[in-house]
Amino acid sequence: MALPTSGPISMSMVNIEIGDNFDEQISFESIAADFNLSSPNYGDSIRGFGINELYGLSPSLTAVYSDFGVTTFNLNSQTGLITSPPVATQGSDPVPSLTVDYVGDPFSLVLTNTTRTANIDLTVPAESANGNPYTNSGDTLSGTTTGVQTAYAFEFNDWTGGIGAINPNSGIISFNAGNDNNAPSIVTNNTSFTQGSGTPSAAQFVPSHTKFGIRTGTGVQRTVTFTLGVPGGNQDGGSGAYGNQGSTVSGTDSLFQYPEETLALSITGGGNSLTWTSGQSGTSANKEITTTTGGGDGSVGFTATVLNGHVSQSASSAGLNFDFSISVNSSTGFGFTAGNGSSGIIYVHPSSTNTSLSSRTALVNVQVDNGHREQQILLTQTGNVTFTTNPTGGSSIAFNEDGSLKSGDNTIELTTNPSPYELDWRANVTGSQYSFAVASDPLVLNGTEKEGTGNETFTIVPATNTGGTKTGTLNIDSRHTGVVGVLKTFTLTQDAAAASGTIRYNANTLTQTIGSFGGTITISNVSSGLPSPAYQDIRVVTNYAMSFTADIGSTTYAELDSSSDLSGTPSGGSSSFTGTSITSNTGAVSFYINFKANTTSSDRIFDLDITFDDDHTSSNTTIEITVEGTSGGSPGVSPSVSPSVSPSVDVVVSTPDGVDPED
Repeated sequence: MALPTSGPISMSMVNIEIGDNFDEQISFESIAADFNLSSPNYGDSIRGFGINELYGLSPSLTAVYSDFGVTTFNLNSQTGLITSPPVATQGSDPVPSLTVDYVGDPFSLVLTNTTRTANIDLTVPAESANGNPYTNSGDTLSGTTTGVQTAYAFEFNDWTGGIGAINPNSGIISFNAGNDNNAPSIVTNNTSFTQGSGTPSAAQFVPSHTKFGIRTGTGVQRTVTFTLGVPGGNQDGGSGAYGNQGSTVSGTDSLFQYPEETLALSITGGGNSLTWTSGQSGTSANKEITTTTGGGDGSVGFTATVLNGHVSQSASSAGLNFDFSISVNSSTGFGFTAGNGSSGIIYVHPSSTNTSLSSRTALVNVQVDNGHREQQILLTQTGNVTFTTNPTGGSSIAFNEDGSLKSGDNTIELTTNPSPYELDWRANVTGSQYSFAVASDPLVLNGTEKEGTGNETFTIVPATNTGGTKTGTLNIDSRHTGVVGVLKTFTLTQDAAAASGTIRYNANTLTQTIGSFGGTITISNVSSGLPSPAYQDIRVVTNYAMSFTADIGSTTYAELDSSSDLSGTPSGGSSSFTGTSITSNTGAVSFYINFKANTTSSDRIFDLDITFDDDHTSSNTTIEITVEGTSGGSPGVSPSVSPSVSPSVDVVVSTPDGVDPED
């Protein structure tokens, strides 16, 4: 309120007017100053200050800049923009608005804390907050204020690194180490990052993953979280530094992981090797390898390289091989629709003819884009080798049982490279019957293994065969260093010795020579129709044990069995019997002929044929058997006797080999 223009003025009224606390001591010096009264004499007394000066309206004031309490301002360290401008905080109600002119606006980023200045203009209001009129109302007051712009703080996006790639065949992640090149231009001294572990040091990155599981069929989006160690000082080439140096920041990077790549190689005819002769070379000798890829990003390429080594050797440790050349019928990348394969043809040929005795070998190593998946094809170019035989290897040579040649050629001529490049050879024969001789050393007895050099003639010599069929091989191979794949093998066979001996029967009392025909056995009939005897034991006695087959054609009149039967109605036997001959006249019975009852008046006649597994038909033996009908012999009478046999002998056989008894 204003002081009254007349009447008493209490000190409380003055207190209220000047805003002093009513219970504090009044200061006339302050009153004089606040109300622009006569200048006081600062000391023990006041001069020129009359009470009359307190009467009238509120004392007038002259405003100055500091009366308005202008604040400092704040800035964003990452943008240089003003985040809170300066304002007046006192001096009038309401406080006056400010006209602000920032010195240097817009402010550039800094790497050290920097004080920024603003020029302030304000218009003096009519009165103070206490209602005192300002004598300079409407005037413009000017001043300055400041704000501190802090150093720029490193952010995750200032880093240029991240996920480089995810290998679809191993799941291993490769990273771009990156640097802080994405930071604002105030950073002139960029820092390269390295990969760390645990809590990263300055300028290190630590990924949350270094490997993912391998995908098959479909891919998936992968995300890696990176923790970055904020680089240390010297970001501007001097003392400038990131405001958050010594701390860490984090962020993520994502990349699609494709399914694993696939690779398959195939060649005409199958297998995993290609072979050329020593004289083949150039594109006219091209052979094809079909390459099929799949998986990955849908466009899986491959690289093909010719390497030294063999399929058993790791291609990674083999150097390049220039003996063979390759080309591809299109680029090494083959696009395809997801789920389908793509293929390309790799053409391979020897670069030149091979004049060496040794074979050349190499590998075509094919690898898909992202490694790990690889396949190999073995390449071989044979040496310049002459190693031929006449007859050629693989031939069969057969001998009779007496050692004479049956078929083929048992004289084999080997031809090797001409002098002075003759090849060393080694020959051996298998099979106990066989040996061979060489023409270059006729005085040396036949042997089973020999070595030599150059051309040679080999003669196969079998011993006389006294047993079954004999087999063996003759092998002729090079033992020259580096010469492989020239083995010549000949198959040897020798007929078995012809069966000789007897067919013994009637309790081992009667015999028929093996190989004879026309012998007879006559079986009597008793009144009941039963044959007498009811069975006949047969012993097959030969010069060595061999397989034989006995056959009577059918079981109508008799059966062949390993046991005898007296019933006249045998069962369990058959028309054929296979067994092994015995070599002693006193050996066990080979088989039995069990006769069936003949109730008819007619004789039953059938043949017993015996054949041997001896490579000879001359040993086949036939015996004619007659079971008399009821009108035949008398009961109890022994079998009839051939006129050429003594009447005391029941059965007569004995005809010269191959002679028909009716002749």
